Amino acid sequence: MLKYWTRGTASGARSSRNSTVFSVEEDLTELDRQVRQNLEQHFRPVFQRFVYGGERIASHDLRRLLHDEFYRDLLPPDKVYELIDLVDFNPGKAISYTEFVRIVTGGYDTDDVELSGSRNQLTDTPKTWLNTVCRNTMPQAEVDEYLKDYHWVPPPFFMITISLVQLIVFIYYAVDIWQKAEINVGALDVVPAYSPLMYLQEKRHEPWRFVTYMFLHQGALDMIFNVGLQVVLGFPLEVMFGWWRLAILYLIGVITGSLAQSVCDHYVGLAGAAGGCYAVVFGHVLAICVNWSELDNKKSEKRAKKWWGRPLFRIVLILVAVLIQISLAVFRRFYPGYPAYKVGVAAHGGGLVAGLLLGRSFLAEDNQINN
Repeated sequence: MLKYWTRGTASGARSSRNSTVFSVEEDLTELDRQVRQNLEQHFRPVFQRFVYGGERIASHDLRRLLHDEFYRDLLPPDKVYELIDLVDFNPGKAISYTEFVRIVTGGYDTDDVELSGSRNQLTDTPKTWLNTVCRNTMPQAEVDEYLKDYHWVPPPFFMITISLVQLIVFIYYAVDIWQKAEINVGALDVVPAYSPLMYLQEKRHEPWRFVTYMFLHQGALDMIFNVGLQVVLGFPLEVMFGWWRLAILYLIGVITGSLAQSVCDHYVGLAGAAGGCYAVVFGHVLAICVNWSELDNKKSEKRAKKWWGRPLFRIVLILVAVLIQISLAVFRRFYPGYPAYKVGVAAHGGGLVAGLLLGRSFLAEDNQINN
């Protein structure tokens, strides 16, 4: 197996005369044999795994393969760079295993290769509303390819279910507070501090409160912002990356938020789903920034020419919504006299940190492949 390549030498590919120069015929023969053996053993199964009408692989899948250190070390460095250039200039197309072998073994130059199959040919099914909803979660060619075989089994239930539960709990306590004290839940005030779900500093010995506070909200606006953000952004992410990855990231954000509140603000309790919501939101923002060049590719994405389809517009909308919500939370916490019962804001920061630290691990392209 060829593990390392250097200019003028090949580790593991020496002739019986210990020659290190490629011009020696015995070395060239042995080198060519080992290259073909590596291609058959390690690369051909990968091409056979993708069904595009024969042994073919989409350009974005090949690019991901070439960035893998194991596969990259099996190829000559100059061929790796040629192949990367080829797939970068042919987004949404496919290359056959035969073409791949000829390029690697020097059968012909990449300048003479024209990858076949447009993105629409690779995705035989027409675009649906789901393709539009999941835009900017990954490069659109990969979104379209994945959704081509999406069968809604299991359905993306986590984010919708937890949002419905939060809405039901909010309505329940709004009615309960009215019946007990004849107080209406306002836009920014009133929270059921008596609820066994709320996180309170003096009741930290009840461990469920570190999680269940996410079902309560202080005022209608807090609930609308959290539920709206997590459904609008969380649903497409759940479709692309699976419910369990999103659930883990969400719950880690919730727990990080309550721990941050426990450490940073000892005087008030905590309510709201901002911890989990912000973990998902900022994990998604980080993924957009990491894949910016691919998501903002005007040549490969016709819809990218429309300003509302650009990743920058999505990030601006997210930041505007987040800044408004955080401003309202800081106002409720520190403005004297209003509201009467104060709730902490550390969950916002805890969820943000969790999203930035773990978002790429749970919402990366490689996770989507084996969803």
